Amino acid sequence: MGIYKAKRIMIPLVCLILSITGTVGWSGNDVQKGFNTEVYQVESGYGYLIAKNDLVLIRQEFIPAVSQKQPFSTSEEAEKVAQRVVSKLEKKENPGISVNELEEMAINYKSKFSLPAAR
Repeated sequence: MGIYKAKRIMIPLVCLILSITGTVGWSGNDVQKGFNTEVYQVESGYGYLIAKNDLVLIRQEFIPAVSQKQPFSTSEEAEKVAQRVVSKLEKKENPGISVNELEEMAINYKSKFSLPAAR
């Protein structure tokens, strides 16, 4: 009966120790490397991707918050939005971009295919 009782105590204790060391090891690796951005050319403009620890988290080929599938006009605009998204991710905020933010960053999102305003 003594061996059975020892096994009942040892197995949960070993599992607890392994889970604690695994969590500490994982979080340490997570902090070592930050987010990386890469701007790339698409068919008629630019897009960006955001990666962390060599894992692509976001691949954005079109300007976010815009209803048309419209790529960024310049690589600088794509990089500016990618950096805003990274800033939000670092603060653990929602990484979504609004039309207001596009306007604040002076991102040209008015498509040449847009319909004229109603009169």
